[in-house]
Amino acid sequence: MAEKLSILVGELNEFRVFDYTTDFDKIKYNLKLMEGNFNQNLDIGLNFSEMGIAEVIDLGKYIAIVEINKDKKLAVMWFFDVLFNFKRDVYSKRIKSQFNKIITEKFIDYYNLIQLGLSPFKKSVELSVPMES
Repeated sequence: MAEKLSILVGELNEFRVFDYTTDFDKIKYNLKLMEGNFNQNLDIGLNFSEMGIAEVIDLGKYIAIVEINKDKKLAVMWFFDVLFNFKRDVYSKRIKSQFNKIITEKFIDYYNLIQLGLSPFKKSVELSVPMES
């Protein structure tokens, strides 16, 4: 059975097709779950960046896009369920309206791999909202 990752978001929409978080602690937690060394690479990338970083991450059922500005005061992590019944053009239009050409192309490349069942990401992913303590 595949390992299940519980990804933290700010809130869940009814169909869990599109979710996000702007909480930097949740983003760091999610990146640690997904990529292992991504947090170290994040710090290195931010040190060499003038404005911040943006990255697209294949999560099998979901594609995540993370954006963090250099001082880490503005951060957002988006999750798109690409196995939902939306056509590629719907995702493409949505991503193009919000992100640059490189992010859009990488998103569509991952989308195509996932639709063909060729995603290298084999863990099961669920989006969840942590209970406030």
